[in-house]
Amino acid sequence: MKQVNYYLIACLTLMNVMTSCSDDDDDAKVVAITIENTETTEHTNIISFDKVAGAIMYDVDYAEKGNELKNIVTIDADKKLAYTFKELKSACDYSVKITAKNIKGTNVGEGTLDFKTKDALAGILGEWKYGNDTNTITYKFTKDGFGTYQVADHDQKIIMWSATNNKLTIKTYAKKIGGMSSTEVVDYEILNKSLIKIAGTTYFSTK
Repeated sequence: MKQVNYYLIACLTLMNVMTSCSDDDDDAKVVAITIENTETTEHTNIISFDKVAGAIMYDVDYAEKGNELKNIVTIDADKKLAYTFKELKSACDYSVKITAKNIKGTNVGEGTLDFKTKDALAGILGEWKYGNDTNTITYKFTKDGFGTYQVADHDQKIIMWSATNNKLTIKTYAKKIGGMSSTEVVDYEILNKSLIKIAGTTYFSTK
């Protein structure tokens, strides 16, 4: 009879320990994650963040500031804890949230960060055209660093652009942003408010 009681006590003790461990896991504290903004351009932003004890993965959510955050990637804990956002709008505010999760999917860490991309070069903004009414090449550069490119009556293409003092980088998308694309870097020169030279060709403003 004593042996049975010993077994019963041992089982109850083990059950109490298991329940206690389970409760501790459910009540896991959510620690603050420090996120650092390491590099920002007109269309990209690089962040890095701290490791959280017990985390096996990190969800990265982001959106334009004020909009609903959306998950774009999950980073495993054994990978580099950093992420590069691409194809962002210029002069735009964004919000980022990092959520650390343990093996049970419980949140064990959270952190947020706001950042703003650099402004697009103001002198290039607007619509620029080369040629006559029947044979034209048209560029449209907008404030958000995107725009359009069209040759004569062919389909209009979406572009993403950025400029330094004398170099213009133009990424032309086949159909949509994020899809197939080609990139070229060309010389440019702002001649005056009405004329700009791109890759040796002079375009006039349609304003």
